[in-house]
This record gives sequence, structure tokens and C-alpha cells, in this order.
Amino acid sequence: MPIVFGYEYTYGRDAGAQNQMVTGPITRGVAKSNHLGQQALNHTPPESWQNAGQDPFKEYGLTPSFAEEKDLPAVLQLEAAEDVQGLIDLLTPQGKVDRANLLSQLFQDESEIQAHKSLIQEVSEEPSILAKVPDRIQQIPGFNRILPAIRTSFLNNPRGALIVLKDKADEVIAMEGIHQLQLTHHSDIEKGIYDTIDPQHALLSSSRVKPSHTRRKIGEALHRTAIASTREHFGASHVWSLTRKNSPSDKINEKLGFQPLQESTRFEEPTNLTPQVIEKLLANYNDIDHHLSWLETSNID
Repeated sequence: MPIVFGYEYTYGRDAGAQNQMVTGPITRGVAKSNHLGQQALNHTPPESWQNAGQDPFKEYGLTPSFAEEKDLPAVLQLEAAEDVQGLIDLLTPQGKVDRANLLSQLFQDESEIQAHKSLIQEVSEEPSILAKVPDRIQQIPGFNRILPAIRTSFLNNPRGALIVLKDKADEVIAMEGIHQLQLTHHSDIEKGIYDTIDPQHALLSSSRVKPSHTRRKIGEALHRTAIASTREHFGASHVWSLTRKNSPSDKINEKLGFQPLQESTRFEEPTNLTPQVIEKLLANYNDIDHHLSWLETSNID
């Protein structure tokens, strides 16, 4: 199943073939509700920001919290805005969006594409129509799968959470998700299949900032908060991130000290991240445009 929302990585993989390569035990869980929404989520700006009198959360009146069911409509709006812009970029001559990846996100297979050919044609003739008429995007099948996927991947995932930033009017301005690092394609998480390589290794995904609030260090501040949360709420010693090379997210990771995963990368024992698993992660996640990187959570200031 292709991606439904939020993730930059869109690789169709065979979960069974992947698991054959695993040399260590994989912990499989089942979906169950968590209650992180009842817990406090702390944000402390790094010392360098404090010395410079900088704190994007304080400056713009933003408060981080764990998303709950009541936040999902706002989360959906953030996701729709991202994908509308992606479609517009896809259908304009200067667009740099990966066509195959974006189509796989919005349409599950060729039959869905054919069934909505008139919509695609309409948008191709006037790309801005989706921005002008937001309800039009709801006709794309992928959006029917977004909310169930968010619930399963984050809200009901025993090792997952979705962090949202809200302003003083309680409007969701940004979000970032946390779930377990696993070999199987992340769409399995959307189905409630949790194959954890190592419980101390978490993966960040679905980072979104409202267009009106970009270029204000809000994304970096949220990323720092998410990293700290993987340690404080999930006991993670390492956090992972998959980014498009040279993208703003990639630059933030580089600034924070993330290390690109390489064949020579080794982690201290005991761990299930054996050389064979590292080889499989590289094959599953990295391509010409994307790369997987990691950071020890204790190294975030």
C-alpha cells in the first residue's frame, strides 16, 4: 500500500521479504489506545537560543501537546494544504515534486487514477483550482484514508504519538509524528502492524508547518521537542529521520548533529541493528533523493 499522508518516503516494499533478512528478534505489537494526551509536553529552548533571547514558541505564543481525537480535523487541514500544494507543483512546468510518489500518495492504484481522470484533467488545466476550491481535494481517494492512518500510526500506536503546536486561539500551527523504527514499510503501521527493530530506536515523520508560519524556526523548535519526547516518553536512546537531501528538514538535521546511515555504521551492543539490518534499512529507505539519518537523543541540547 502506498503512503497515505505525511511521510517523505514512498517505497512499496514486501514486508515478508524484509523480515526474512532480520537476524535479531522483532517485537510485534497490536493496536491499542494510549493516553499521552493527558501528559505534559515540556519545551526548553537550547542555551544558544536563550542567550540570544530566542524562543519561537514563546515569541509566537505556541504550546506543544500530544494530539487527541479532537485535534484531527485541524491536522487534516494541515495535511490537505501540503498535498494541495504538492499537486499544484506537480502540474506546473517548474514543479519539482516526484510525480510517481505523489500520485501513489493520493491514489492507491491505477484504477483509482482512471476513476478520477476528469478531476486530474481539470486540475492539469488549472492547477490552482484545488487551492481555490478546498473541498475539491476531498474527492481524491487518498483523503478518505488519512484519518484512520493517523489514528493507527500515532494516536493508537503503543509506541507512537503526534505532537501538535497550538497558538493562543487553540489553532494547530504545526505537527510532527513519532513511531517505532521498523524494517517493514511504514504503511504496515497504518494497518496496526508494529514490527519494532529495537524499542530504543524511534522514527520521526509527518512534519508539517502551516505556510503562514514557515521561516520562523518553528519547525526546528518542534523537531527538538519531538526528539526530547522520544527520550522522555518512549525511552528512546536513538532517533531517526528520513529526509529529502538538501531540503530544509535535512539542513535542520545536519545542524542538530544527525549522522547519515552508512554500511559502516555500527551501534553498541545489545542491539538488533546488526550489519544485515543496516543493509536492509539502506535498501528500503535510501534512494537518489532521500537518506536516513540518526542521532543519540542524549546529544540534543
